[in-house]
Amino acid sequence: MKPKILWAVALCALALPALARAQSACTDYAALDRAMTDSGIRLEGTGMVDLGGSGGAVQLWVAPSGAWAIIAIAETGLACIVVAGENWTSPAPL
Repeated sequence: MKPKILWAVALCALALPALARAQSACTDYAALDRAMTDSGIRLEGTGMVDLGGSGGAVQLWVAPSGAWAIIAIAETGLACIVVAGENWTSPAPL
């Protein structure tokens, strides 16, 4: 895994507890998954994270327009938008 990807995953793992408490950009994962999928936004990848005894995951979602979001998901099902941006380009397959 490339260092930038590792750094992003580590940052998401550290941010998840604070985001869960703030709940400013958080919702139920099942509802978020349905809304993203119904809107044509595709799940690009998922990574598991250890939150000091509590598991979780991070996901990268990408829209056809190139807009993207990294979502952190707690074991409880709470999903929070960690960061979002524009102009996503996927690398060529290896």
